Amino acid sequence: MEREFLVFYFSHWIGGCSVEAAISVDRDLCDTYDQDTSSKQSSELIDPPSSETRACDTAYMFGSARDTARYLVFAYGPHKKLRTLPFSSATPPSALEVSILLSVIHRQASAYDVYEHESHWFADTVWRSLIKLFSGDEKLCRNHRARPRYHGITTEQSDQNVKAVCDAYQPEWQRMLETFEQVEQRHQAEQEKVGCSRPI
Repeated sequence: MEREFLVFYFSHWIGGCSVEAAISVDRDLCDTYDQDTSSKQSSELIDPPSSETRACDTAYMFGSARDTARYLVFAYGPHKKLRTLPFSSATPPSALEVSILLSVIHRQASAYDVYEHESHWFADTVWRSLIKLFSGDEKLCRNHRARPRYHGITTEQSDQNVKAVCDAYQPEWQRMLETFEQVEQRHQAEQEKVGCSRPI
């Protein structure tokens, strides 16, 4: 069966210099996942439940687009670019926002299913959720009509799945923001406490 995967490119400015990172994300059966296939940093997004058909959603981080291209050829062999999704430089999703979205999608379907919750479902759900949440400008490539097949059956996706993911994402992101605020408040309180304890 053919597989689909996503590649994210992040960039931001630090001290007048552009810093870039690329991350590839895909879904596979955990039983077929081999941690020794790459020396790059990798991690399961969420530990899946114990099951013979549990899904393994993984993310690999790279330092440059050139590193990513070499890994993709090594991991997947010849592959086709189906679509690209540029975002406005003013409001692009951050790496943290993308990671929250991936975690939500994993929880929506943590079991692998060759007809429903396989790599195509995962990639397509991530893709369409990003468009719905962050208004990406989808651009179709020459091979955009190519879809994975299993025994001649083309896998499909429903809008209900995307809606469920987007509905679950918003409260999850809000909880993350509240956690950040609590951490910041504790940090400020500790700084004030240290300042008060200094001898005059």
